[in-house]
Amino acid sequence: MIFRKYLVSLLQKIFSWKISAGISSFVFAILHGQTNFLPFLINGLIYSWTMKKSGTIVMPILLHMAYNLIAIKTQI
Repeated sequence: MIFRKYLVSLLQKIFSWKISAGISSFVFAILHGQTNFLPFLINGLIYSWTMKKSGTIVMPILLHMAYNLIAIKTQI
């Protein structure tokens, strides 16, 4: 919610949606603290796109939950 709902909305007061989604996704990836932040950047962009297309925060939340579930399952 922080990145898609609030940060993108705040950034859109200054930038276009694409730039706002890109910045938000970059921050999302960096704050995950992994050395390979590319998967997190891509996920952030996907979550932003689904938020824009669906018009609700529910779909990005469900996708993020599914991604985390798969990541946990593959590590067990």
